[in-house]
Amino acid sequence: DGIRDSVASRGLGDVYKRQVIYSSSGVGNLTDSQIYQQVEWLNEAFAGHEFYFTLEVIDRTVNNDWFNDMYDTYDAAAKQALYFDPYHHMNVYSASLWQDGVGGYAYLPNSWPQGSYMHGIVVDYRSLPYYDNGSGDTGVHEVGHYLGSVSYTHLRAHETLRYLVCRL
Repeated sequence: DGIRDSVASRGLGDVYKRQVIYSSSGVGNLTDSQIYQQVEWLNEAFAGHEFYFTLEVIDRTVNNDWFNDMYDTYDAAAKQALYFDPYHHMNVYSASLWQDGVGGYAYLPNSWPQGSYMHGIVVDYRSLPYYDNGSGDTGVHEVGHYLGSVSYTHLRAHETLRYLVCRL
């Protein structure tokens, strides 16, 4: 099965890293509580698939360029500078993306070699649950892509998936 194979091939371990990229004015600097709410949201969404996400660390970086133009220009540069062991951890980045017309993005597992710093998901900081009425579903959608699903519906069709803990 493609999803199980992609999860196994990534060697996902027990930690999840959250990299908060925010502007020098403080815009986008998510609170720990907001980040933990996203982890809970992911756990609820993936519970039926035997996935469990655990937050290990929250890193914060002030960088106006990365924050404002991660999608079009600085994706690779920011990820290369900030990633942590993508072979065993899911790296999650937040930045300002709505001006580019997207709420988040992720590459499918076969887009990059195993262990590449390009693996991970990026979400707009406003897409977290309860942030200005955000639903938290953007993160769920992007994690589905990260795990190899073309759509969340495809992911839900599978009965048993491997245990996963992520690093935010």
